[in-house]
Amino acid sequence: MTVPKMKTKTRIFLWLLLAVGCLLYCAMERWFVYDIDDYGFSTVSQLAIGADGSTLVTNDVPVTSLADAIRSQLVSYRYYNGRFLIHGLVQWLCGTQPAWMVVALNTCLWGLLLVCLALLCFGRGRLSVPKAVTVLGVVWLLMPVSARMMMGSVTAAADYLWTGAMTLLVLVVFRALGKGSSFGGSVWISMTVGLLGLLVGTMQESFSIGISAGLAVHAVAHRRQLSREQWVMAVCYIAGTAVCCLAPANFRRAGMLGYGLHFEALIDAAKTPVVFFMVLAMAVTWCVKRAAVKKVVKGNIIVAVAWVVNLAFAFFVAYTRAWQLTCVALCSTVLLLSLLDELLAGRRWVWTVAATVLALSTVFVAVNQYRYRSGMWKVQQALFAQARSAEGGVVDLHEAFEVDRPYSRSALAPVWRLYTNNFAVALINDNQQCCDGNLSKFLTRCENPELVKALLPDSPGHIALKFGSNEATAIHGKEAVRCEMFVITRQPLDAAVAGSPCRTYEWHGNHYYVYNAALAGL
Repeated sequence: MTVPKMKTKTRIFLWLLLAVGCLLYCAMERWFVYDIDDYGFSTVSQLAIGADGSTLVTNDVPVTSLADAIRSQLVSYRYYNGRFLIHGLVQWLCGTQPAWMVVALNTCLWGLLLVCLALLCFGRGRLSVPKAVTVLGVVWLLMPVSARMMMGSVTAAADYLWTGAMTLLVLVVFRALGKGSSFGGSVWISMTVGLLGLLVGTMQESFSIGISAGLAVHAVAHRRQLSREQWVMAVCYIAGTAVCCLAPANFRRAGMLGYGLHFEALIDAAKTPVVFFMVLAMAVTWCVKRAAVKKVVKGNIIVAVAWVVNLAFAFFVAYTRAWQLTCVALCSTVLLLSLLDELLAGRRWVWTVAATVLALSTVFVAVNQYRYRSGMWKVQQALFAQARSAEGGVVDLHEAFEVDRPYSRSALAPVWRLYTNNFAVALINDNQQCCDGNLSKFLTRCENPELVKALLPDSPGHIALKFGSNEATAIHGKEAVRCEMFVITRQPLDAAVAGSPCRTYEWHGNHYYVYNAALAGL
């Protein structure tokens, strides 16, 4: 069967979707912010031998070239993570490139994601302006933690935006390479699509495991209809997935984290709007027009299998947060819009109404996201300035957050877990987490890992609230709270700690003192 040529109108609509989507995205990325993972990825992972003879991974050297990033990932593949390709690019960008380079790359891949989604949902000849607007609105509004995927830091964007765009590209190319396609028949085409499949398969396991399963099922079910290029791409993608998933680091981390069912994966999936609407639409349509559901699933068998397998992988094997459901959400988008396209054939007015509602909603949300995004950029710059001039290595986030107080409660901030989320768990957010002195090394290019010793809460109220919790302990006979390296107490400790960095807070008439417990030897 010959793949139909793309209609001129469809081509115009795709360019329109690309232009509008990228302009909206680029406006948001003007206020680019880094995440704590980016701080860590700006250093080279190296092996060292500890005092007890054990093998340690150290991060004391800045990334200065692509060679440094590759060398670091050779260690990470064994001890940290199997995503050597995507994280190698992240390390190179975090260590050597300016923020505008990341913004440009993110914008291009965001545009690629939109175009590939439109092609997968509506084919090469059925796209219209309302449908293009619907694609943009659904991705912008209904994805899980969309702010992290769309406006994330280097690491977050790489893991989810870049991988999502490249995975959808693989599916588009795979569909276009069917028997009778004008693209087939060349050894160079086979080599190119094989390399594409191999590289994309290594990028991110929460995408590639499900897509590999979908490609395998599709290949078995349609083995006689598959072209040589499709076989090459499928086999290479599965091989790339194996390289990523079978990394020694994955088994090491699995052993540390333990095993168990992750019920929060199902809860977060049900709370993800696009997943919820897709399941609801499929269930209702199955009751009234079963043939439509069968047709959509059969036409998108790779996506349907990937949806099931990736959700099962999250539930049974590994799950962290809602953004790990990004591939599940993208698959849900393809299935949902494909089903609506089947049910609403010839009803242009329905698409027009839906597109109008989604367009207005997207603009409203984007304006608020832009305001939050610019505010968080100011917060980050204030934090950097505060850290560089920190007295005793202690950064008072209460002062830094005065730049834009509403941001302290904004779930849209891609650096949420760095600035706000940890404060609900610990009184002191010690920046020694993940790697020693990540923020300090990032700001000083590893010249002064002790520039920042701790980030204090953004309000004195956190100290009093934590002080009254069950974590209160007795230190030197005085009632106090110990978190990470630091101690919080109502009164100064004895003279032995007088030389430790100390800050005093007053809340409801009580004074609270912050000491560096590590320096005090407590």
